[in-house]
Amino acid sequence: MPAVGGSEKEGAIFSGLRFFLFGFDPVSESQYRSEISSRGGVNVGKYDKCRCTHVVVSGRDDPVCVVAREDGMALVTESWIEDCVDFGTIADASS
Repeated sequence: MPAVGGSEKEGAIFSGLRFFLFGFDPVSESQYRSEISSRGGVNVGKYDKCRCTHVVVSGRDDPVCVVAREDGMALVTESWIEDCVDFGTIADASS
């Protein structure tokens, strides 16, 4: 898996984002958590509709995804993280 966004910190593009990662292998989860946190995001550690703004998933068919969608949560994938980093801004979570 390629590194997300390279090694340079490119600003706080995830500032204000409170996220929960779900469904990743430990190495990928660590990589994405670090990438988002180093750019201003806050890992909330577990799904909590009151504390999360985004749920980052490796697939969209898991029961956690169903609950997150029902709660109106922004449900995104690792591609979304890569797009945000590539463009230097939060990408549309619905795309």
